[in-house]
Amino acid sequence: MAADARWSPKGDEILCSNGPEMWIARNDGSESRKLVTLKGILQLPAWSPDGRSIRFTLLAKNSTALWEVAADGSRPHALYPDLADHPNAGGVWTPDGKYFVFSLEQATRDLWAARQDRFATGAPGPVRLTTGPMMAYHPEVSPDGHRIFFLGGLDHGELVRYDRRSDQWVPYLGGLEALELDYSRDGKWVTYTSYPEGSVWRSALDGSERLQLTAPPLHAMNPRWSPDGKQITFYGGLPGKPDRVYVVPATGGAVRQLTHGESGPSGDVDASWSPDGAALVFAAQSADQRRDRWALEVIDVKTGRISKLPESQGLWSPRWSPDGRHIAALGSPIFKLWLYNVETHARTELTAIGAGWPSWSRDSQYIYFENNATTVWYRVRIKDNKVERLASLSGLKMAASSLGWIGLTPDGSLIATRDVGSTEIYALDWETQ
Repeated sequence: MAADARWSPKGDEILCSNGPEMWIARNDGSESRKLVTLKGILQLPAWSPDGRSIRFTLLAKNSTALWEVAADGSRPHALYPDLADHPNAGGVWTPDGKYFVFSLEQATRDLWAARQDRFATGAPGPVRLTTGPMMAYHPEVSPDGHRIFFLGGLDHGELVRYDRRSDQWVPYLGGLEALELDYSRDGKWVTYTSYPEGSVWRSALDGSERLQLTAPPLHAMNPRWSPDGKQITFYGGLPGKPDRVYVVPATGGAVRQLTHGESGPSGDVDASWSPDGAALVFAAQSADQRRDRWALEVIDVKTGRISKLPESQGLWSPRWSPDGRHIAALGSPIFKLWLYNVETHARTELTAIGAGWPSWSRDSQYIYFENNATTVWYRVRIKDNKVERLASLSGLKMAASSLGWIGLTPDGSLIATRDVGSTEIYALDWETQ
C-alpha cells in the first residue's frame, strides 16, 4: 500500500509513504524496509539530490508542516518553525541541491524557496516566489534548474439551484460566489460564507443590503440565523488553530467567541440553534479519529454554561429540529444518520445509507441529506423512517473548497456551489546564485 512514491537520485530505490509510515524498497520492490513512523499522515516525500535526506509534509492534528529525516531514518524534525502554522503542499530540491522549492499557504497559496544550507550558513529564511490570487502548488524543477513547473489554480464557485423540470443546475442569486446559505425565519434575509475566502455575509433575499460580518484571517463556516433574526452563529478559526463557535450581530459588530475547546482538541464545530434561541448544540470536528469519545454539547448563549447531552456519545454534525423535539446528527457506523430525542435522550438510526449535510424541512417532518458514495440527494420521513430518492448529483461538479456542500431554500429547492474555476500547468523562469 502506498499514497506517494519517489525514485532515489540514483534510481536504484523507491521511497513511498503510507499513512504514518515511510518505506524504502529496491527498484524491483524487494528488500522493503520501514524508514520512519510519526504521529500523523506523511505525504509528498522528496529525496535530496545527494541522497542523504528526505523531506515531506506531515499532516497532524490542526497542523500541516514540512519535515525532514535522514535517509537512514534518523533525526526526524520539523522545518521552518516560524511557518509551522501555515499549510503547505510539499516541495522539491533543485538538481544542484542548493534550494528547496515548496508550496505554502498564508493569505494565498504560493511558491517559496529556501537554501538547503540555511541553518549552517545563517542565510535568510524562505522567500516567496509567487504572489496570488492564483494558487501555486506541486512544484517540479527542470533538469537544468532554471525553470519551475507548477500547478496554478483559480478557485471560483457559482451558486446554483436544481431545477426539477429541466433536470438542470441553474445559477441562483445571480451565481453568487457563496456556500452554506441559511435563511432567516421570516424568509427575508440570507446569510452565507463567501467562496473561497470564508467570510460571513448577510443580505436581503434579493441580494441588496449586503453586509460583511467577519473578515480574514478568521475563516468561517456554516453560518446560522438565530430564531429571532438578531444573531448569526458560525464556527471557524485562525490559520493553524482549532475551530471554535462564535456569534455575531446580524446588523454587524463585534464577533463573540462562545466555545474554548469543550468538544476536545480537534475543535468545536457545527453549531445549531434551539428553537427558542437560548442555546446552541455543537460537536467535535469530524477529522478526529476518536469518534467514540465525542458527545453533543449544549451551550447557554447568555451565560456561556456548557453541558453534554446524555447518551449522545459518538455523534457529530448536529441539526436541531425547528419544533425542538429532535436533533439530527451523524455518527458511527461512520456517517450514518441518527435521530436524537431531546426529551428522552433516545437515539434512533434513521437509515443505513451514509449521509452528509443533513437539513431539516421547515415542518420538522423530514431530514434531507446527501450520500457521498452514490452522489444522490435523499430525504427520510421521521414518523416511519421512509427514505425517498430525490435527485442525482452526478452531473454537478462541486467547487473544490465547498466540501461537497448541499443546502435547501425555504421552498425546498436544492442548492449547491458549482466549480467554475480552472487549473493549468505553469512555468516560472528563475536564476539562482
